Amino acid sequence: MPRRRDGFALLLVLALVAVIGLYAAATLRDALLGTLLAGTRVRQQRAFVLAELGIDDALQELAAGTAVADYTRELHPLPDASESVTVELRAVSTTALPMGFSAGRLVAQRFELHSTGHAARGARVTQVQGVLRVLPADAT
Repeated sequence: MPRRRDGFALLLVLALVAVIGLYAAATLRDALLGTLLAGTRVRQQRAFVLAELGIDDALQELAAGTAVADYTRELHPLPDASESVTVELRAVSTTALPMGFSAGRLVAQRFELHSTGHAARGARVTQVQGVLRVLPADAT
């Protein structure tokens, strides 16, 4: 009889070790998945910030008040060569303001900005913004 009890204890310990091993494997898998998701989130955030930089760059150029032609350009604001920004500026329309606004001496220029931030591992975020710029009619 004592042998059966010893064998039962051994089976119980082995079963307990197997359950603990499965729990440890599941915990490790969850930790690795969390790390993967955090890395993906960081790359998406970097792409978003790069897109914001492209919008800011185009807005500064428009704020200068000089005539701006349509363009598409690529910027590399960070030293990492795999991260870049593609900025597209497109003039939508130029119209004179109604007569109640400085008697037609001002014009309104409408632009559309598309800025796409490209980060590592294919993370990409595109931001689109409309801009209205009011200038003296002779400046256009």
